[in-house]
Amino acid sequence: MVEIAWVPSLTERTTALTDGALAVLCGALAWRMPSQAGRPGGRGQIWTAAFLAMALGAGLGAVAHGWVLPPATNVVIWHGIHLALGLSMALFVAGALEDGWGLGRRVLPTALIIGALFPLASWLAGGSFAVFLLSAMPALVGVFGVYLRLARQHFPGAGSIAAAMALQVVAGGVQASRWGWAGPLPLDHNGLFHLVQMGAVGVLSRGLRQGRYK
Repeated sequence: MVEIAWVPSLTERTTALTDGALAVLCGALAWRMPSQAGRPGGRGQIWTAAFLAMALGAGLGAVAHGWVLPPATNVVIWHGIHLALGLSMALFVAGALEDGWGLGRRVLPTALIIGALFPLASWLAGGSFAVFLLSAMPALVGVFGVYLRLARQHFPGAGSIAAAMALQVVAGGVQASRWGWAGPLPLDHNGLFHLVQMGAVGVLSRGLRQGRYK
């Protein structure tokens, strides 16, 4: 029987804690979406799936950072993290295309296939999460551009969604920065990354509530 133990590093434990909090937040926001959605098949379902994918990625991240796991298990979990986050990026793009031009549901299958290929970038780079984030940046910047245009056209909630995408980009920069915070519960760059992400998904949810659903 394989014994699984907490990691000895305190910053890894706080990273697991912030990842777990992010997973709970995204799961709660996903649960709230159906009550706000309009007709079936609308943008509400796309964004619900996006929050669920983020919750899955963060939940797996909590496991990967919090416990000492066999190397093979750890590799599988990290592939799952990259897959979940790649799919969330694809769903962000589909949501933007739905709001911008009503094309989200048409392109969703193709977007999900491309999102599922995102982990290849990190795999080819030896599992680097930084490389994965870099490969996701064009999607985030593109979605930001769509909602910035919609905000200028007074689309309800678009300004908040654009701000959320900007915060996601900032979160990626924090993760790559190697910053940290020394306090009662010290955080490294990963823990700070998750905190900024929590702010981003909160702002995103606010924008979606303002815009309602088609």
